[in-house]
This record gives sequence, structure tokens and C-alpha cells, in this order.
Amino acid sequence: MKRKIGVLITHPIQYFQPVFEELSASCELSTKVFFGCKAGLEEFYDEEFGKVIKWDSAPTKGFRSTFISENSEINRLKGMQGIWLGIRAAQEIRKWRADSVLIFAYTPTFITAATIWLKLTGQKSLILRADATDGAFKRGALKRLGRSLILPLYYSLFSFVLPIGSESDIHFSKKGVKARRRKKVLFSSNTNFFEQKILEIKKVNGAEESRSKQIVAYIGKLSRRKGVQVLIDAIKGMASSEVKKIHLVIVGSGELENNIGEQLTGIRKLEFTMTGFKNQNEIADYYAMADTVVVPSVEGETWGLVVNEALQFGCRVIATKRVGASSDLLLTQPHVVVESDDAKAIRTALNEYYLKPADWMYNKKRYENLPKPSDLVNEVRKYLERKKKEMPELFLKL
Repeated sequence: MKRKIGVLITHPIQYFQPVFEELSASCELSTKVFFGCKAGLEEFYDEEFGKVIKWDSAPTKGFRSTFISENSEINRLKGMQGIWLGIRAAQEIRKWRADSVLIFAYTPTFITAATIWLKLTGQKSLILRADATDGAFKRGALKRLGRSLILPLYYSLFSFVLPIGSESDIHFSKKGVKARRRKKVLFSSNTNFFEQKILEIKKVNGAEESRSKQIVAYIGKLSRRKGVQVLIDAIKGMASSEVKKIHLVIVGSGELENNIGEQLTGIRKLEFTMTGFKNQNEIADYYAMADTVVVPSVEGETWGLVVNEALQFGCRVIATKRVGASSDLLLTQPHVVVESDDAKAIRTALNEYYLKPADWMYNKKRYENLPKPSDLVNEVRKYLERKKKEMPELFLKL
């Protein structure tokens, strides 16, 4: 009889779809995903994008799923309402009789309540996949103390933890999760989706034309914590001779959109393009054209999937130390890691002139060295197989 693995997550997210699809394809596992709400599958308002969005890449395709709430508002997963929905999710998972439960994140209260209720009602095998780190956010002394007291207790509820990268692994180690109970698996984007997009771009574009300007791209939310203003300040500090060597492409929307447009218009000799928000099926074209992608986050970037996507498209990446992916994926040239909120450092890195190699689409290393959704699936399978041998009673049906 197949082992049952339930997956608990807040809402459909495009880059988790291939993980759930591959888990479901496993001949030894029966998988069902329990979503808190329909945000992403249906339209929802994203505060940092400042737009109502809906993912266009079929985020629930290829696996069985159910929705605890038919609503598409993520905020309803917070507070008291989140607690009740979390308890309901735990009850649905128990009713389905999952052998193990793979839980993504530990907030909002929906996730916390579901996890605690699962444990209280006898669920013995809980697996945590979370992007927790200590350095991504600036926290006061009181909040740091609270985390140091509460998180070790919460993490003790899980039999296995899958940190998203080195910074995350250090966090879990400091919070008391022993090495035998955790395995680092790097965060991955939907690599299969983007490889298909690259094949389409090959057919349409063919070989790149020669050019003299470096195409510099910022792809993401136009918010203060993402550091886009630092990138703008870096370009403002350039000499005219430096500005003439770049074409800046800003892909995204958010609170700073109008302000950034005004600032860029005022920079003499700067060629720039602002595209607004672009969905998953459109964004590949901008990675394909970019030479350098800048990820200038100043806070809250526990990983930064823009890094994965840029590397898949053969781009050079300039990122800050606040970006969790920096310590795992950007350790070699031509990539550059700088201090956060340092416009001068970004300017210096941009001036190390770099054009994407003409054969980037055909470079196998571009794809082979990337984290992939299968990495997480394989580690979950290994863990379940190990637990089956150590504690077969967990997987016997009543």
C-alpha cells in the first residue's frame, strides 16, 4: 500500500507546482496538497506589487489538492480566523490519514495552528520546509529574545527539517535542530518551466545580434525593502560615460513605481525601459535579454528566486549579502556580492563591463548546476524510506 504524504501550504505558488507534481508522480507515494486559500489560482491583491494578480502558469496542475477556504485573500489566514482555518486543515489531513505531513513555512497563524493541532491529535511524522533565517530582517532585542525562546520549542514538533540554504541551515542549527534532523536543500525555481521558455526563445530569436550596451535588469517588486532605490542611486552616481554603456530595464510594479520613473527620466543619457508587472509566461523574455540582473535587497530576502532564474538564463548577478541565495549560488565570478544599501558598490560592480556570451542558451553548465525541484522531492523520499525502516509502525494502516 502506498504511503500517504499530505502537504500543507498557504496558497498555490508557481514555483512549488513542479515539486508537488513530482511527488504525486512517485509510484510509492500518494500525495495530496492542502491549500489554505485560492490566492494565486484566483485573483488576489499583492501589497508590494500594488496590483491584483493571478499566476498564469497553472500552479495546481499535476497533483491532487483541496482548499480549506474558497477565499482568495491571504490575510484571512492570519489572526483568529487563521487559527480556525488551521485547525480545520489539520482535521482534513487527519481525516485523509496521512502518514507524514510536509509543511511549508511556519507563519501565518494558519500554518502554526494546523501544525500544533496535528501534533496534539497524534500526527507523528511532520516535515518542515521553511525559509527561516536570522539575517534577512532587522529585529529588535525583544523580538530576537522571543524567537530564541519560542522557535526551538516549535521546531521540536518536527521530526525532520529541510532548510532552504546555508543561512537557513545555520538558523535551524542555532535553534536546536540537530544535524540528524535536518538536511539542507537549496530553494529552486520552476526550472522545467523556464527551460521550455528558453527553447521557445531559441526558435524565435536564434543567435544574438552584436551590441555594445550592457543590459542591466531589475526584476521584482518596486518596494523599499527590495532595494530598487539603491540601484537607482548607483546609476545616478555614474559619470555620463558610464551611463552611456548601459540600458536599464525595470520589470515590476509597486509603491515606488512612479517615483522611480521620474528619477530615471532625470538621468542624462540613460536609456531605460519600465515594463510594469509581468506574469510568469512573460518574464522569461526579460531574463533572456539581460546581461546583468541586480538583486539589491536591503531587508527580508530570505532567499531570492530571482537569482535562480537569472542564472538559468545565463545572466551575471549582482546581489547584496541580505539575499539568502548569495552565500550558496553567487560565490564565483562573474557574479558579485556586495553589502546592502551600498550604491557605490553596485556602481563599481556594474562598471566591470560584462555582456552575456552569445552562446548562453547552449551552455549545459548554465542548467546543470542549478537547484531543481527534484532535489527537494528526493530528500523527502529518502527521509520517508529511512523512517519506514526505523519505525515501520508509523506506516501501518489501522
